[in-house]
Amino acid sequence: MIISEIEKILDRQCIFSFTSQSKVATFLTEHGVTAVVRVRPNASGGFAVFNFETSSLDSQFLQEWDERDGEMDYDEESVTIKMDLSGTQFISTFKALNEVPSVIIDCIIFNGGSFYLYLRFHSNDEIMLGKVVRGQLAKYSKFAIRYLGPNVGLINTFRDLSDAVQLRYIEMRSEIPPNYMDIVHDPVISSLGISWTREMKYLSEGEFRAVFYDKESIMQKNGNYINEISEKQNIYETSFTNPLLEAIITENSLKSVVTLGMIQKLQGREFTFATVVPDIVLSRFFSIVMDVCLKLQDWNVTIQTVDVFDGMQE
Repeated sequence: MIISEIEKILDRQCIFSFTSQSKVATFLTEHGVTAVVRVRPNASGGFAVFNFETSSLDSQFLQEWDERDGEMDYDEESVTIKMDLSGTQFISTFKALNEVPSVIIDCIIFNGGSFYLYLRFHSNDEIMLGKVVRGQLAKYSKFAIRYLGPNVGLINTFRDLSDAVQLRYIEMRSEIPPNYMDIVHDPVISSLGISWTREMKYLSEGEFRAVFYDKESIMQKNGNYINEISEKQNIYETSFTNPLLEAIITENSLKSVVTLGMIQKLQGREFTFATVVPDIVLSRFFSIVMDVCLKLQDWNVTIQTVDVFDGMQE
């Protein structure tokens, strides 16, 4: 599994907690709900998606929800809420964190009235991240650093998070169509070649940002296109496009399904990609994936692995 190949490459890890006032946060706190949260930036600012179990709330409360406070949808398994973050401190903080080249936000959990933010980064970015923490995160009410130290491993992190919200690891494989393998005009392929692993930071307006791991040391450092994180370890940050990933992530965002841990690997034309999804929205996720696969049949997507983190080998 590709998660085991990259889980400890970034050597540092943080867990922050804080409170942030909103109608959604108040509603979830009053009803003792634990939710997994994903933040998505866009041109107007961004939004947050909350996923939690339907059984956490009485159906009467669901029916009384005011849509002006966030778009809610629910079925017998899960509740999803999409909250607009335009002009808020929350989206400003998210963007500031992601401007640190090596930062990967693994998960945000809402529990007991507080947000718990889990991230990994490279020690070369420690000073830059510290400035964001002091300038942004430390200004939140009840801010605290719960952990700051060596990266315990992504599998261990998701295993621990599964105690709060059951998570499932999904790995898929595809064959990139020849017309997408543009060695001359695709800056990722021309710079990185066709053998690398990467972790996605975020998607905004059709463009991804990602941290790339170049084990073969073949990356070409073309001008300002690539941010060097660690020359010694061949770790870089840059942007890319990918119609398959964009379709899957965009559709999940539109339907308020949280996807975490976006890891990808290219070996020649073989493209492997993985994500982590809360169990409660698993059926929604696979419905979206199947629809995308039908639309993009030339990518020949196959599902390779679906597993929980208990017992997963590191």
